Amino acid sequence: MSKTTDLPYYTINSTALAKWLIEQPDNWWNVDGDPLLTSLVDFPCPSDEIASALTKVAGTIRIFDSRDEAKAHGEEIAAEQLDALADTANNSHARTFLLRWDDSDVQWLLAEDPDAANDAA
Repeated sequence: MSKTTDLPYYTINSTALAKWLIEQPDNWWNVDGDPLLTSLVDFPCPSDEIASALTKVAGTIRIFDSRDEAKAHGEEIAAEQLDALADTANNSHARTFLLRWDDSDVQWLLAEDPDAANDAA
């Protein structure tokens, strides 16, 4: 098994990721491991709050692809393709992404939080 940093990855601009999150208004999200976003937002939070922070940061994000057939080498990915990259192998089948800022070595998780969304409804 390869190291996580050796996984194939795509890139996306944080504003494109923010737009994708805004298009999912009923979802709540958690971030684990990113000191920048966790300093700007209290998690879990609704899509619009994390989208606002991502827009302010305005950087490039690597989205790692752990699928067996993955062959990405940093190509830009369209936001519409994000669901295909989501890891849903968890108890709640929540979408989870392994990310890192392109100019950082710190990896972090963006995970959908269905329990928080249900509690907020």
